[in-house]
Amino acid sequence: MIKSIFLQEFLEWLLLVLGITGNVTSIILWIPQAKQIWLNRHDPKALRIISIGTQKLVALNTLVWCSYGLLKHDFWLPIATIFILPCALLTIYWKKKAVNKERETEENEPSTWFSFAAYCRLNEQDKERCLEAMYNTDFIKLVHKESLNWESYESMSELDRMYWDKELWCEKYEK
Repeated sequence: MIKSIFLQEFLEWLLLVLGITGNVTSIILWIPQAKQIWLNRHDPKALRIISIGTQKLVALNTLVWCSYGLLKHDFWLPIATIFILPCALLTIYWKKKAVNKERETEENEPSTWFSFAAYCRLNEQDKERCLEAMYNTDFIKLVHKESLNWESYESMSELDRMYWDKELWCEKYEK
């Protein structure tokens, strides 16, 4: 009888230690991620790797363990939710906010899809049409001269130089 009481008390103590250890390790596991998410909450590129689906599962998992602990009248099972659930919900919020911010930025940024390499693949007639379109619209604002290798500029044909130099085009076509 003494052995069974001792064994029962030992098992209760062991369960308490396991509950505390499980909660502490769950929180410790979340600290680095919570820190990174907090530091990068305004950086859409840094938050790209965060999965909203995973965060939703974390939130659901936390709620299930919390409910289970409360129904079992176990104090230690739901205790980690005080930290983990808000972290998961804030992560979902910041990720969605970052995705929306990135989407808005993409919509407002001009497209720079037309590169000099694409221009070089055009035939002479299409190059002339391309230059006319570039210099008669705001498209020229999308040409980035800092990406030009000026050493190769000297070896370009006159038509290819016009891609980079509007004045050359104007001399030839706007007389």
